[in-house]
Amino acid sequence: MADPDLAARHDRWNAQLRELDGIVDNVRAHSGRVVADIGRRIGRAAGVLGTAGVGAVGYAVAVAPIGVEALLIGVPVAGAAALGAALLPTRRKPPPTPKFAELPPGRLGATAKDWLELKRAAFPKVAAPATARILARLGALGPLWAALPSSDPGLAEARRLLSDHLPRLVDAWSAVPPPARAENPEVDAGLTRGLAVVADELDLLWQGMTQEKVRDLAAEGRFLESRYKGDAA
Repeated sequence: MADPDLAARHDRWNAQLRELDGIVDNVRAHSGRVVADIGRRIGRAAGVLGTAGVGAVGYAVAVAPIGVEALLIGVPVAGAAALGAALLPTRRKPPPTPKFAELPPGRLGATAKDWLELKRAAFPKVAAPATARILARLGALGPLWAALPSSDPGLAEARRLLSDHLPRLVDAWSAVPPPARAENPEVDAGLTRGLAVVADELDLLWQGMTQEKVRDLAAEGRFLESRYKGDAA
């Protein structure tokens, strides 16, 4: 006979995943163009220096040779302009998402926790509580996952959550330019709701794994009581 509790957990799981998919789609709807990456910084700096060099050569040819005093002034100014262009705000290349689906059970929790620690530095303050819940659960579940065989159904659910739904949510939010996030509070709210769903799912996985161990302990206690107290009677 099918376990009704297991069936109910699967129904809740599927409902939560559908909700998470909707949140991801909603966040992606507000995505705009991605700002320039680190290569653009170098390009801007090179462009400034190149323009300064061409201008200096043109002036020397068309007007008069450039003296030592002009070089002493012009070189630092050009260098400062190039440095300023290189330091203009731009988007850094995000760290690659680990291949959670390929990780051994013993590394799943720690790797996911390290990855999210790097990501949360950019999260809004409103998402901090949900992020903290996820990190705490990952720390607690890691040792339990390490003891499971790779074929365990609970481990498969954890891999799907960490390898697909959580990265998709974070990537969708990151793709929205910061000015667009500031203009539309729903972007940060969508990230927060999605992280809360992930935290809830990790709570369910935790409860499922620990309740089984609690039942095993209770069964051992009952056996000892019946074995030794029964003999004493």
